Amino acid sequence: MTDPTTTAGRRLATPAETSAPVLPLFKQSEDWEDGASEFRGSGGPIHVERARDLHPVAAALIEAGRSFGMPYLDDLNVPEPEGVGPMNVNVRGGVRSSPAGAYLRPVMGRKNLTVVTGAQVVKLTLGRTRCTGVEFLWEGRRHSAHASREVILCAGAIHTPRLLLLSGVGPQGELAPLGIAPTLDLPGVGRNLQDHVLLAGLCFEAKYPLPPPRHNLAGSVALWKSRPDLAVPDLEFLPVQIPYVSDEIAAQYPMPPNVFSLVPALVRVQSRGALRLKTARPDGPLEIQPNLLAEQADVDALVAGVELGLDLASQPAYRDLIRRWVAPPERLSRDGIVAFIRRSCLSHNHPVGTCAMGSGREAVVDPELRVRGVEVLRVADASVMPTIPSAPTNAPTLMIGEFASRLLVAG
Repeated sequence: MTDPTTTAGRRLATPAETSAPVLPLFKQSEDWEDGASEFRGSGGPIHVERARDLHPVAAALIEAGRSFGMPYLDDLNVPEPEGVGPMNVNVRGGVRSSPAGAYLRPVMGRKNLTVVTGAQVVKLTLGRTRCTGVEFLWEGRRHSAHASREVILCAGAIHTPRLLLLSGVGPQGELAPLGIAPTLDLPGVGRNLQDHVLLAGLCFEAKYPLPPPRHNLAGSVALWKSRPDLAVPDLEFLPVQIPYVSDEIAAQYPMPPNVFSLVPALVRVQSRGALRLKTARPDGPLEIQPNLLAEQADVDALVAGVELGLDLASQPAYRDLIRRWVAPPERLSRDGIVAFIRRSCLSHNHPVGTCAMGSGREAVVDPELRVRGVEVLRVADASVMPTIPSAPTNAPTLMIGEFASRLLVAG
């Protein structure tokens, strides 16, 4: 799935003292089925196309959205997407167009590339304020890799901050009690954790047997505002072709066979979380506190999301498909909706922000992805995003990789 709000990431790639929009980097990574345009790329490594041959549940969302009054979006990738349409999917010839297949496999034969699988990096090698390499476990032994130029961390929003913390880079007051020797006091490491929120979910029993799932269980998407005064949509609705429910909802509402879901998601979140080490062991547990729904604004937006989801389920296209509502079985009061939200709330699996880019005390990397206070160490993954994009994080993360590659070539 590509990111329908390419403009959301522009702050991420602003080289120092300049203004460099990242839209060209999005376009560079993309091979859009209709060719290049103002907001689309052509000839890039990641093929992107509209979902085709939609599942009945996905087709019904488009028709329900249109009858509700939502504009039809033939292409979701516009600066302010508001409406309903087929998903963008990273698919070529029926096979996922993945970053590994698109970027890595074509260059596996290069002599200057060594790929080691099944290895766990456990520590950065630091000489005072300079990163000289990494230590990693592989096949039961500890190994070292020395960097002649730079070290680039790409371990994601959970494991990149974890590795920095294990190496003594982070809030020193939390590391010292764990026996980790202090290297650099960077209080923002592990802070600013953000994630989109899914409600799992609004569930409905179909009138007739549904076909097997396709398009990663969805295939279409609706984007809408929880309040009319918002500048851009903050809600997303996914037509999930199975009973997608939290354990709490499943316990409260037993699921009959032949159930599908309409899943509201909040994509412009206000709540912030954090992660911390609980031990100095590389394989030890982490304390991950996402703080989902900590801000009342997020709860209020999702209340509107549940109400809108039930409005969509009441449109003719879904009435023709639904035998009965399962979860919830009927409209709820506001208090009932809030209780439903707290029982159904799940992560959208889009964590970002734990090594955020910026210039203040909480910033971990600078506008060229360099870890502040550490020489020749950069981070190139979703952890550097200071604010989560209002769309899936796959395409913005690829954009960061494209940006990092240009920095390395320029250097």
